[in-house]
Amino acid sequence: NNAINLLFSPVVGHPLLLRIIVHTMTGYSLIYGNDDASQTTNTKTLINSFFTPDFALFIAVYYLLYLVTASAISAIAVIKFKVNYTNITTDQLYREIKLTIEGYTTFTMCYWIILQFVNSWRHDYSDFKDITMTYIGNGFIFNAWFYANHRLWHSNRFLFRYVHSHHHKSVIVCPLTALSNAWTESVIVAIGYFIGPYFFGLSNVWGWYLFVVSILFEAILGHSRIPFTLEHATHHAAVVKNYGFYSAYLTRFNWDKLFGTWSYNEDVPRMGKLYGKEQLSYKWNDEESKVNWEVLEEKDEILEEKDEILEEKDEI
Repeated sequence: NNAINLLFSPVVGHPLLLRIIVHTMTGYSLIYGNDDASQTTNTKTLINSFFTPDFALFIAVYYLLYLVTASAISAIAVIKFKVNYTNITTDQLYREIKLTIEGYTTFTMCYWIILQFVNSWRHDYSDFKDITMTYIGNGFIFNAWFYANHRLWHSNRFLFRYVHSHHHKSVIVCPLTALSNAWTESVIVAIGYFIGPYFFGLSNVWGWYLFVVSILFEAILGHSRIPFTLEHATHHAAVVKNYGFYSAYLTRFNWDKLFGTWSYNEDVPRMGKLYGKEQLSYKWNDEESKVNWEVLEEKDEILEEKDEILEEKDEI
């Protein structure tokens, strides 16, 4: 009932919302133990918890997970698929390192808050059905949340500038690009981690952790330029296509195909120039990719001419 009231009642001045923001987070958290009415923490206690050894260990583990995952995927990309990252400039690397520290630290703080906020965590690691439902359900909800927000950022100039433009400063992607975003984007995206456990009871903590780790893995993989993961690289090149989070090979549900915003990388002429012909020669979507490079180059020249004309009009 509280969840329904929160969704359908006015936001400003709503007592439940005020309680959530100002007053308490209760119960069955990983830090504060079992579901006991006396086990409550207020905002001050939560803030203080960010300066404890527990949080230091928590954030260290998540950074270690990130570094191991990014390093492993980068090594596979270079050794197995001969991906060439030498076209990443030093300025881009410095910018992405800075933004990754900002964005990933914010994500980790959001995880910490969610673990305290949800009071229905289930810790049974032997309940395979519950773990599976939590994992799949959160994945579906997160994908819908990410698609809707991502498309909104690209359709609103203000939101794009202050939320998402930092990520798109990297036109050519690499694994380090994955989480190089502003803290504002991290907070909005992190809400997608919260909806399932809080509103739908998808709160087996092991299933939720598995879901969080899979998001990290797929984010890095999607920026790795490994040939079968070029959907998101296509988004960076085309901007108005492929808003969804997951790779076509890993997707739980492809929202782009549902709403007509999907594009294969060979349909975007710019991809050939950014990533080279060898990347598009791999099998794509279970069929041999046959790219007519002459046609693509002609299309690219036409697009460049249009851009020049538009720039001249803007100057006039």
